Amino acid sequence: MDSKFLILIAANVILFLLLRFTKKRKRLNGILTVFFTILITLTIIETGYRFIFRKAGPTETGNFSGSFNTPIELTGFTIKNIPDLHVTKKDAKGNLIYDAHYSIMADSGFNTLPVNRRAGYHLSDPSRDSVEFVFLGCSFTFATGVPDSATMAYRVGKTFNYNSVNFGGSGFGTHQAYQIFTHKYNQVPDRKKRVFVYTFIPDHLLRAKCIYTWCLNDPYFAVENDSLHLLGPAYKHSSAARSQTLVRLFSLNRTLSLVSDLGNNIAQHNGASNVTAEDYQRMDLMLGGINRTIQSRGDEFIVLHWDDYKGLKNPGGGYYIDSVKMNGLLSQLESGGAHTVNVSTFFDYTDSTNSIPQDNHPSIKGNDVMARKVAEMVMRAGIK
Repeated sequence: MDSKFLILIAANVILFLLLRFTKKRKRLNGILTVFFTILITLTIIETGYRFIFRKAGPTETGNFSGSFNTPIELTGFTIKNIPDLHVTKKDAKGNLIYDAHYSIMADSGFNTLPVNRRAGYHLSDPSRDSVEFVFLGCSFTFATGVPDSATMAYRVGKTFNYNSVNFGGSGFGTHQAYQIFTHKYNQVPDRKKRVFVYTFIPDHLLRAKCIYTWCLNDPYFAVENDSLHLLGPAYKHSSAARSQTLVRLFSLNRTLSLVSDLGNNIAQHNGASNVTAEDYQRMDLMLGGINRTIQSRGDEFIVLHWDDYKGLKNPGGGYYIDSVKMNGLLSQLESGGAHTVNVSTFFDYTDSTNSIPQDNHPSIKGNDVMARKVAEMVMRAGIK
């Protein structure tokens, strides 16, 4: 039983007591009676939903006090700076899915960001400081559920014996990768060769559209006259995020889980069903802008297109995201000097050992498969 449900019960008790103490004040008592009737009705419905109809999902516990993210303006949120972040995930029956420790550190060096990041491969050897790998993306880049030394970022760095930086964040989309790149790497004070690796999941388009409940504080970019304009936090400027804000309001900040679950599903479906040309152009402008800066310095840009669309099926038929348009976007990046690959060409989605059971994130083996492919592409680019 979570704390929000206990607060809901307490609110019922308080209103009931107020009714008892205001019997002689008929007008006030009448108003309180209306509120109490509504609240007790909602509480009864919520109780039935929580304990009878709602399917229990997996749980995550650890040393992060409720959430392992903290809000910031630049990317909407970042992982908490807990040096040894411990996360245990279990299924509804209490079976262990993974028990992981993540080494988290604050960003450092030039153009320091307020974004905390996971440890990559690091060595203090001036003779091996001419090349650096920078990984961008979501939880697939962060490497949820696996040890530090098993992440794709760590393994690629170790393969070439160069430092690697892991800016992957759980829940991140293309807009966060764009923010991190433009604020950290648009202008660099050195001549170090950098290889940027971005794990591009189709869902990143929907995240940049800010349709999900965790995207409310994300930076929202509008497309105007073939250029990007940062308007501010999504809940103020994105229609999809505003829908989620209303859901948060009417569910009493997710205390009424029936309202929250139903509202989230409706808001997400409506947002995903309304993908427009502007949404694809937003991706094109962000990734194209990153690529042009990278190419202008003689650096390398590798994009791993996670072309598994099964999670993006539209109940009304087809898919929320058009794979043809996504591949067209990748072709433009290729023509601009980037190196792109469809993950399905080297990563078997049907091989259960490539993913963490009941979780879908790449396993230790899956991270190794991705790291080997990145290493192959790096060597083809002439880096040894």
